Amino acid sequence: MIAPAPKEHSIDEERDWSESAANGASEALAELCFMRGEFAEALQLYLVIGSNRPKLDSHALLLATRNVRSKITSQYEDVANHPQRFNFLLAMIEQRNLYYCLLDSNFLAVVGVKSISSKKTKTSHVVSDEPSSSCLSPLVALIHLVGLKAASSFLVENCSVNEVIHNAAYANLPLYEVASQLSERPKLLFWYLQQVLLHRPEFYVGMSHMTVPPKEILDLHRIHLELHVKYHLDDPATSSKMSADTAEQSLLMDFLRATIINGSVRPQYARRLIEGRRSEAFADADAKSLPTPKSFLSRELAFVIEKSGRCTDTDSKEVLQLYLDGAYSLPLAVAFAERSTEHSAFLWEALVSYCLDPRNETNNSFDDRHPTLFGALLEAAAQSGTDLAHLVSQIPPGMVIKGLRPMLVAAVAIIA
Repeated sequence: MIAPAPKEHSIDEERDWSESAANGASEALAELCFMRGEFAEALQLYLVIGSNRPKLDSHALLLATRNVRSKITSQYEDVANHPQRFNFLLAMIEQRNLYYCLLDSNFLAVVGVKSISSKKTKTSHVVSDEPSSSCLSPLVALIHLVGLKAASSFLVENCSVNEVIHNAAYANLPLYEVASQLSERPKLLFWYLQQVLLHRPEFYVGMSHMTVPPKEILDLHRIHLELHVKYHLDDPATSSKMSADTAEQSLLMDFLRATIINGSVRPQYARRLIEGRRSEAFADADAKSLPTPKSFLSRELAFVIEKSGRCTDTDSKEVLQLYLDGAYSLPLAVAFAERSTEHSAFLWEALVSYCLDPRNETNNSFDDRHPTLFGALLEAAAQSGTDLAHLVSQIPPGMVIKGLRPMLVAAVAIIA
């Protein structure tokens, strides 16, 4: 009897089998080392398994761009479940104080895993979305091994304060050291910085107690801003109009407020980045024959322009236009006109003209409760404590506004 010909396997099948066999051997050796009490060696072998796991960069970016403020555990509901069989390693690292292994860039310099060179995190490193296949840090391998949910909790809880950033021997996972290892993976770096910003802001942006903040943290703030602007919304050309309430949930706005106030990010630099990103979004929408995404980064741009120093007439006009045509928020526009005392007369005149323009009335995206933009303006002005008499005096002489008396009565009722 002729023996059947051996079944041929594709290159991909052979590679999958080879990786599976290698992972099985690594796990067996790791368990042996663990039973012998050789915990660092066991961790090294387990991380080799993590180095062969699928990359999580795209999932990490999805989570980082979600505008939510829920607890860490609730941010991963829509992400595919990741096996938890290796999560015990996190407890082993904490109990055996193996943080130094994760901070050693050469820890995975074993067969099949190339080490990442020790580099400083600089802006020039955050240029490509595609991670280098020749660079895999111990921290990246750990993230692949335990998944984003467990890794987020572990990294955030063990994030070290800035004061011990240069002394890893007395720290768990110094913020800058972790960011340095993730610098070759910008999506993972963005995800990590977002987790720290949301859940440990006192370590990251709370620098009021420091006489001179560490230069490394200031550099991270600038890199974080670049990543924020780069990855803000997946498809800006198809984004819907944002209300003022939606804009309040912008994580980028939170970051700008925290970093510009403490001086770690210059508003002029943020303005250049945001204007450049908006130009790209507008050009992309035009190329795809889509409506211009005026709402894209409009509120953030208005904020940084206002914080850039003394606003010129041109700047004030641009900010007002961003609040009206971008953020679609009369309350924000009114509040800006109120606090911009130097340009107040000009801004109120522009506001009234805008709300009385019939072309804007036909596309009222501000407040469905009011049949006219001017009625919505009166309510917003009353809520902010504006002098309604002065506002009405801005109406051009001879212009008749239908229903002005009832609108004024309703606005006065708000004040009362």
